[in-house]
Amino acid sequence: MGPREMICTSKSFRALNGLYCFKLNFQPTNVVATLADDPTAPSRGVGFIKAELRPTPLSTCANVSSPDAVVETGTQTSLNGGQSAGGYAFYVHWTK
Repeated sequence: MGPREMICTSKSFRALNGLYCFKLNFQPTNVVATLADDPTAPSRGVGFIKAELRPTPLSTCANVSSPDAVVETGTQTSLNGGQSAGGYAFYVHWTK
């Protein structure tokens, strides 16, 4: 992995207000995100994942006021409801 890419998992970070907010050492231009098949995750089964490269002001966490990237997961009924905290496990890969 070079200086212009970063890989994270949901186990590496704590969600706040239903979002995972990330400060990166570069401004990413590409992202690949997927839900992980993790039997230890609180939420499993059908789910959705969204990743933002240039988050809007509404996509912020209290501990990261200006994130470089944001990830949100949800169920079929909580899409855009932000069920990341204690929810699905995921992998995300950012590149420049």
